[in-house]
Amino acid sequence: GEKEAIDAPKVLGDILESLAGAVFLDSGMSLECVWGVFSHLIKKRIEKYMGNIPVTPVQQLFQMEPQATITSKRKGGFTECTATIARKSVKESAKNRSPKAAKHSAARKAIERLKSIAEKLA
Repeated sequence: GEKEAIDAPKVLGDILESLAGAVFLDSGMSLECVWGVFSHLIKKRIEKYMGNIPVTPVQQLFQMEPQATITSKRKGGFTECTATIARKSVKESAKNRSPKAAKHSAARKAIERLKSIAEKLA
């Protein structure tokens, strides 16, 4: 199945950034020292990530169709997003309380529609 990206709490990123900054300053601004301290913590994750960089449905849609557009509007606590690829007559919409989820859902629907069109033409 499709995996959704998990957003780590901002505070965790802030903590790592603060620690890296402290090591950088305390070491006389040595990036080698910072990497020496943090490499054993993050090197395996970076290598794994670089082998399979996650792509959101929105990124995937724009890679497939650079002329695509996604518009959004708020209505009564919901966001409605519409992904449009005019040259292929594709227009897919999705609603969600989360603007990000609505945008991703609309992009996902447009991708599925593009795949369906491609299959019919094959």
